[in-house]
Amino acid sequence: MQQSPVGVQSVGNGLFKVFIALLLSYSCIADPIQAVTDSYPPFIYLEKNQPAGIAVDVLNALFKESGLSGQIQFLPWQRAYSMGLSDKPNILVFTMSRTADRENLFKWIGPILNVRVRLYKLKNRNDISSMPLDEARNYRTGVVLGYASEKLLLDAGFEQGKQLDQAVNEETNVKKFVAGRFDLICSNDFVLAEELNKIGRSFSDVESVVTLDKPFDEYMGFSKATDDTTVLAFRAAFERLRKSGRYDAILAKQRK
Repeated sequence: MQQSPVGVQSVGNGLFKVFIALLLSYSCIADPIQAVTDSYPPFIYLEKNQPAGIAVDVLNALFKESGLSGQIQFLPWQRAYSMGLSDKPNILVFTMSRTADRENLFKWIGPILNVRVRLYKLKNRNDISSMPLDEARNYRTGVVLGYASEKLLLDAGFEQGKQLDQAVNEETNVKKFVAGRFDLICSNDFVLAEELNKIGRSFSDVESVVTLDKPFDEYMGFSKATDDTTVLAFRAAFERLRKSGRYDAILAKQRK
């Protein structure tokens, strides 16, 4: 007769532990996600002080599909990236290239976008023509500080302060390029066309002279401290978006 209460108590303790585990898991999911980024038109930008662009539309669809909440904050890229490397949970950096150096630093969602990175000249620079990447080291190239494309050029032997001129964002990089501060600019067709249009120039004013061998798949990356339940919920939501055709519809809408 004395054993029955002990058995009941053991079962009760077991159920209580399960309940607490579920509660903690739910609390982790319920915490708002802080999505940090920099301006990267036409993928990510501010329009009338509101986040807009292809990647923003995908992210908002993921929030809705997963049932999770969050907010978007625009920061200089280096600061946004550093926040993703912190020990704070529920930080989502978007978008960024998934490189070997970054592979174990984030919990990845995607790929969201695929772009080809190139080096461009102003079309009126008749002294510059198409060339292999190693010959581009004879010129000065504008890059955005901290971008994966900058790292690729550094790995190819380009040096900061010599062959590379660093800017804090794409907008500044393009303005310096058009002003003749350097010879080439490292960017991609979509972003460069958008930034040129913003300052009254046309994509027809530039010409690609080098296409980097490595294509860049753009992902979203959660900070490592983010609970796996949250990450898995986002991954599952992304797969549902892809399989349902809603992801393709977002891309098609942006191309119009």
